[in-house]
Amino acid sequence: MEPAFLSTTTRILWRLLESQNIDFVSLGRECGLDPALADNPRATYPVDQVAKAWTKASLLMDLPSIGLESANFYRATDLHALGYAFLASSSLRTALDRVIRYSAIINSYVFQIKEDKQGISLCSPPLLGLATPASAILEDSRFSLILALCRRASMEGLNPIAVAFVHPEPEDTAPYYGFFRCPVTFGANESRVSFSLQQAERPFTAANHDLALANDSVMTDFVRSLQMDNLVLKVKSTIIEELPSGEPAAETIAKSLYMSTRSLQRKLADEGTTYTKLLSDVRFRLAEKYLVDDSYSITEISYLLGFADTSVFSRAFKRWSGHPPGYFRK
Repeated sequence: MEPAFLSTTTRILWRLLESQNIDFVSLGRECGLDPALADNPRATYPVDQVAKAWTKASLLMDLPSIGLESANFYRATDLHALGYAFLASSSLRTALDRVIRYSAIINSYVFQIKEDKQGISLCSPPLLGLATPASAILEDSRFSLILALCRRASMEGLNPIAVAFVHPEPEDTAPYYGFFRCPVTFGANESRVSFSLQQAERPFTAANHDLALANDSVMTDFVRSLQMDNLVLKVKSTIIEELPSGEPAAETIAKSLYMSTRSLQRKLADEGTTYTKLLSDVRFRLAEKYLVDDSYSITEISYLLGFADTSVFSRAFKRWSGHPPGYFRK
């Protein structure tokens, strides 16, 4: 499947260009972007065309660090319901968890969370298939936008403890240090923004549990209805629906997707994965989400994830994370 971005995210670039009296409609069409799709919440643009538009805008404005400007021109609605769910999250940790769950909706490049004694990091692999100027701009844009959301939700001038970029060090690094206000590394193996564990657990000022869950529901529906030929995403979405009824068999998921079990297994193999791996991935990510919310007991989480009892869930979670659920919750 061709990598794609949710079309509404290009409204960030649209506003930026308008601030400089540059016509987005003309630039977008020149780069293959249909401006009419920018307000369609279910439309997508190919990544290479989005990258071309940002690169051209960078040249017109003579602004190599144009990606950092995303922080000044975004609106929560540009990210569909994820924007509001992020801002209404109880803490930085739960907000980043929502980025993990729904990043495939916003763009085709996924994130993951890594944690150690120093802190918690939101990481992303390199943007493949793009030239350095374009990939650097999109890389800058994603992480400046995420930090802008974090700062808005915390209302405390939140600064990460470190930021790393895959792209080479630019000639002028001042905009990066000025925006992130922390040590910045270039030429890394993966992009990442890191926060201390204390920052990760600090309550968000705008936290709203009910609103966050309501937007989660919207996003879950959006996953189901988004017209993308992404089998892995469809399988994961169907697994999420079936889990409360018990561990779903591959046959059940295949039937829901109107294909044979053998066909499902073959297509997943073509994607470099298996049904068993996807089931474990979904359970692990959902388990992390539920465990950071004290309103769910370990027993409730076990059944929500389709496990027969808590002991089976505990063994599985320890296999995934290296620690039992209670330890992770603490």
